[in-house]
Amino acid sequence: MALTLFGFHNHPQDFAVTNIEAPLEQCVFLLDFSRPLERLRWLLAVNKWVGVIAALLVLVVHKNA
Repeated sequence: MALTLFGFHNHPQDFAVTNIEAPLEQCVFLLDFSRPLERLRWLLAVNKWVGVIAALLVLVVHKNA
């Protein structure tokens, strides 16, 4: 399922995300890029320290109404 991302002019570090065809006003979750991305690495097992980066994780926060 595809995600729809919305950017904010007032807060360029925040993005709203939804997996349905919803307008921006109905998006309740934000991707918070003001915090560092977490890197998951792979070297015979998933870990945070050694190996090839396999995934990037970003904090998802609930938008206060």
